[in-house]
This record gives sequence, structure tokens and C-alpha cells, in this order.
Amino acid sequence: MEKLPRQTRRADFVGIWWTLLGPGGVLVTVFSAILHFFEPVSQYGWAAVVLAATAVACGIVLVASAGMIGWRYFNPIAKLPPPTLTYDPEEVKPITEKDVTNLIDAHMIAVRRGMQDASENNRTEYAKLAGDVSGVIDKLGNADMDIRALEEQIADLRRDWDAWTRQHTDSQDRRFDWVDAGFKAILNRELMSEQAEAIERAAAKLLRIRDGEPVKNWGEWQTERTKWLSAISTWLELAEKYRVGCRSRIMTVDPDALLGDWPEPDGAFPSTDAMMAYRKVRVTLEQFRAERTEADKAVTIAAFGSPSKKGPLGG
Repeated sequence: MEKLPRQTRRADFVGIWWTLLGPGGVLVTVFSAILHFFEPVSQYGWAAVVLAATAVACGIVLVASAGMIGWRYFNPIAKLPPPTLTYDPEEVKPITEKDVTNLIDAHMIAVRRGMQDASENNRTEYAKLAGDVSGVIDKLGNADMDIRALEEQIADLRRDWDAWTRQHTDSQDRRFDWVDAGFKAILNRELMSEQAEAIERAAAKLLRIRDGEPVKNWGEWQTERTKWLSAISTWLELAEKYRVGCRSRIMTVDPDALLGDWPEPDGAFPSTDAMMAYRKVRVTLEQFRAERTEADKAVTIAAFGSPSKKGPLGG
């Protein structure tokens, strides 16, 4: 007897659910066991109840999983048939080497024909363009000559400009150097004046014998004389910049100038060397005063003079 597929599948479905949910089914049996199980467990406290409930939940999940696996087993997912490709062999024709050759020959013939037509139509235009190019070349040749002449003129102007710039820069540098030297001369003039006054005061102490005041300690006098000569040397370092040779004219003493009669008595000196040192200080002071006047004039000119407007500093 032939089976009916739809009726057989329906009968299997009803049987499965009757087994799970029926009066004597799995769920009824499980819940009956749970009710009988929890009553004696409750006497052990809430912890025992929690553990028992957890075990029951795991059992329910296990039973549900078994039910779903059984349902999928009896109701499998239908498999899709693999895709199939169909084509007509008569529609696919192989391409032979002869077909490729014919296609290339056809394209080459079309290209040659196009080139011939373009050559005939544009021959006149090419000739006109060649004439225009020739004219442009001639114009460029003339323009090149003009450009070369212009470049030579620019080069001459640039050389003149560079020469004028150097001359102007040199003139300004000289003027600035002169201004800077003027400020330095003003400063040096003040320093020389202060140093000269110190030299005069120190000399007055060294030559106090001429005023009738004796020297009580000649050792101290020699020390003061050394300091006095050092002060003159400092003044000469500045004065030499404006009056060349003043050092030798001040510091060089003629030995004959130390001889002869002097207003100071010989008994005022403890020795001949002391007397000669005293006379040398007096001669050096006189020579210093003479050179100081000339050096003051020279440094004043350097400090307050003005450059000539017509000379090299005038630009």
C-alpha cells in the first residue's frame, strides 16, 4: 500500500508533541518529579533550594535541546540543487588565425586610405605653414641681433652702476670712519686732559724742593716718581695717535741739560743720583708741557674739524 507523504509527516509531528506535552508525557513526568523532589529539599534551607532549582533548570534546558534536535531530525532543511549552465554549441564559433588576419588587413587598408586623403587635402596648408615658419625664422634672426645689442647696453649700464656703487660706498665708508674717529677723538681729548692734570699735580709734589720744602723720605719720592712716569706713558699712548713722535721728544732728556747751576742747593739732595733724578723730572715736565700744547691742538682738530665737501670725503 502506497504511503501518503503529507499525512505521514503530520502523524509524526502530532506524535512528537503528544510525547512531550501529553498527559503521560515528558514534561508531566519531569514536573511531578520536581514537586516531589522540592518538598524534602526545602528542609535544608534556601541554599539547597537554589542548588536544586539550578539542577532542574539545567534538566529543562537539556530536555528542550533534545526536543529541538529531534524536531530538526524529523524535519530536515531541503537541499538546493546545484546551478546548471546551458548553452548552445552552435552559438559558440571558434576564432581562427585567418579571421584575425582578415580583421587586421581591413583596418590597415582603412588607415592607408585615410592617410592618402589627408595628404592630398592638406598639402596646400603645409606649404603655407612652411612659408610662415620661414618668415618667423627671419624675424627671429633680426630680433636676435637686436637682443644682443640690448644685452651689451645692459652690460655697460651694469658696469657703470657697479663702479658708481663702489665709489659711493667707499666715500660713505670714509665719511663714517671720519665721524667715528671724531667721536673717539672727543673722548680721547677728555681723557688726555684729565691725565695731564694728574701729571701736573704729581709733578708739583715731586718738585716741592724748589718751593723750599725738603724731602723727608727719598724712598717714597722715588716711588712717586715711578708712578708719575707711568702716568706720562698713559698720556703718550693717546697723544701719539694725533701727534706722532711726541714720546721721544718728551722722554728723551739731553744729559747736558742736567748740568750747570740750578736754583736748588746741592745740600737738599742725599746723593748725586737723587739730584740728577730730580733735575730729570723737571726737564721732562717742561718738555711735556710743550708737547701737551701741540697735542691738544691736534686732537681738537680731529674731534671738531669737518671733512671737505670738495675732497674725497665730500662724495
